[in-house]
Amino acid sequence: MTVAALGLAAAACTKKEEAPAPVAADATADQAAAAAMDASATAKDAADTATDAAKEAGDKAGDAMKASGDAAAAATEAKVDAAAEPKK
Repeated sequence: MTVAALGLAAAACTKKEEAPAPVAADATADQAAAAAMDASATAKDAADTATDAAKEAGDKAGDAMKASGDAAAAATEAKVDAAAEPKK
């Protein structure tokens, strides 16, 4: 063999083949991105649920305040009516 042939043979033996590692890394990155998107969607759903619950609680508190105001107005009206009635 000539020196050139030996060099080519050595180069062929030491030639680095592309390993599937970059493909695996891409797949892992895709999986991580998908997991992050799922987590984001789950967090958004939780935030929407919390927002809805807070709105409902606010609505109920508003209803309770209105009922309390109505009761206070009725009590005041009853006091006024009682005061307007002649005493026996």
